[in-house]
Amino acid sequence: MPRAVLLRRRHPLRARAALAATAVVALGLTGSALGASPTCTPEAAWGQSQPDAALRVVDLVNAHRTTLGLSSLAVSASLTRSSEWKALHMGAYRYFDHADPAPPVARTPWDRARDCGWSAGGSMGENIAAGQATPESVVAAWLASPGHRANIENPAFRSIGVGSATLAGSPYRVYWAQQFASGTEAPAPAPAPAPAPMPAPVPAPAPAPPPASAPTPPQTAPAPVRRRSPSAARRLRIARQKARAAAQRRARLLALARAAARG
Repeated sequence: MPRAVLLRRRHPLRARAALAATAVVALGLTGSALGASPTCTPEAAWGQSQPDAALRVVDLVNAHRTTLGLSSLAVSASLTRSSEWKALHMGAYRYFDHADPAPPVARTPWDRARDCGWSAGGSMGENIAAGQATPESVVAAWLASPGHRANIENPAFRSIGVGSATLAGSPYRVYWAQQFASGTEAPAPAPAPAPAPMPAPVPAPAPAPPPASAPTPPQTAPAPVRRRSPSAARRLRIARQKARAAAQRRARLLALARAAARG
């Protein structure tokens, strides 16, 4: 495995700053690493991660590559986890090396990338540093070193992940790691769109009232029919008969009186 190492100390207790670089060509990762394993989860006591500083390093690296006409590197979540774990682990266990010593597990940088979810394969590289206080100072130190600069300017690389960590009381206090790869990770699927809100139910229209009926004209009640009882009708008939008989008698008496007067 070709390497470019400027400084490699397992316990650099007196050094103020350190750099180391390594690269491997045509790395083949076997298996399907779908996510970080337990050996990619840092302990809380290892120190404090600095994600803003790590992202600033990515910006500086891509800005430098742009000046050379090289493509910008895409940030890989897997390589970022691997580099962040490395920076924290070096500070907590007071060493400076690309290989990870146990605990929790002894492994190469490429095994660490796989354990942290990298499965795209391809060629890979790693830069580490310690003691530089700012993203600008660590990128400047890497660019001043041929081996580190070769990793940053490698035209085959397409992905990057950077980790930065601080730990008070450790030899260098500030630790850096960055990994490169020629492969690319598939982007995380976009979250499913939120379902459209259900429209408020529209109340059914109230049934129209029936049309008003035409007003009924006032009606005059018919006069009650007066009915005579049978006995009253009979008495009336008898009275009429008697009246006619009396009228007839008066007429005969009048005729007799006229005849006597003539005789």
